[in-house]
Amino acid sequence: MSEIVILQGEESRTVLASVVEQQSPAIMSYLSKDKWHVAKVLLKSLEDGKLHIEGCHATGKPHPINIQINQPVGLNFKHAYGKFIFDTVVIGLEPSLDPNSGGMIVLKSPERIGVVQRRSYFRVNVPDSLKVSVMIWHRSGSRQMKEPMHNYYEGRLMDISAGGAQIIVPAKSGKVEGAPGGGVFDFHKGQFIGVRFTPLPFETPLVFNAQIR
Repeated sequence: MSEIVILQGEESRTVLASVVEQQSPAIMSYLSKDKWHVAKVLLKSLEDGKLHIEGCHATGKPHPINIQINQPVGLNFKHAYGKFIFDTVVIGLEPSLDPNSGGMIVLKSPERIGVVQRRSYFRVNVPDSLKVSVMIWHRSGSRQMKEPMHNYYEGRLMDISAGGAQIIVPAKSGKVEGAPGGGVFDFHKGQFIGVRFTPLPFETPLVFNAQIR
């Protein structure tokens, strides 16, 4: 199992200051309307116990982040020798100088930051006797659920670690007939996809977004 090292005080502030200076992207997770969401953000500034972040959008179009003051959030980012994770809370919402960012989110600077060292990632193979089916699909920008949910493919979970998972998808995989995409397997590196699987038959299914490596 991966061992988490905790940074506190000046150590945590030094890491955040370095990430702000490098403008490295981070992933923020938050709960909205009883569903978990993730958003790619940039750490813009750190001062007076406040961490300012903005949405990061490759297309240049702002993506709405439905978030409120006093709402708990989680952030994680890769930096130097590991993956850094922490929880904090939203303490303010401010306008941004960049009209494409969708506004500035002000977070309380975390007192503690966890570090999962990359060399500590321990990949666990799924036993052959335990078949864990996985559904993956192209993410859609539409929030409407009237149409068939997605064009999905069914595969099998091979292994999993703190850094990701490996899924085998047969050339002929189940899909929703008539869904967008026409059943063409056109996933590519860097693409964000939807993932759903149930670790054990009696457990709650896990549904989340992931990025293809």
